[in-house]
Amino acid sequence: MIKKFMYYTAFILLIIAFSSVSAFGNETDQPKQTIQVVTPERNITTDSTNLVFELTAAEGTKVIIQVYYNNSIVIGKENFVAEGDAINIEMGALRRDWIEVALRKGKNKVEITAIYEDESEDVVVRIIDVKGIEEVKQNFERKISEPATELLENLINTGRK
Repeated sequence: MIKKFMYYTAFILLIIAFSSVSAFGNETDQPKQTIQVVTPERNITTDSTNLVFELTAAEGTKVIIQVYYNNSIVIGKENFVAEGDAINIEMGALRRDWIEVALRKGKNKVEITAIYEDESEDVVVRIIDVKGIEEVKQNFERKISEPATELLENLINTGRK
């Protein structure tokens, strides 16, 4: 009699356990939509006036890419002006896209705006400094000649504001 009671109790507990697992697995919470700029992953300095951006976002997300360049003649002051028309794309089933963006010499600001299907928005900004190859080489050599602690501090703080 006690054996039957134990078997039925174990059987009922198994049914309860499996029903709670299946109920947990059926939750339909949607993850928060985000856009990710894969490359470049932070603000960079380059010698190329064309740069390819790799983006990932949910299917159906509309992405607007606007390039601004610094036209300030005062050193240390920034005055960004829009460069041409914005680039409009819609993310497809692959949920990944590559866009080539034309830049000017000097400091450029690339603003990437994602508009999701629920009309919410995210904005990602990258500052791209386009310099001549000699200027980049001089900056690199100057960084190499700095003491190691300053170099490590600059590497850690790269891309942060």
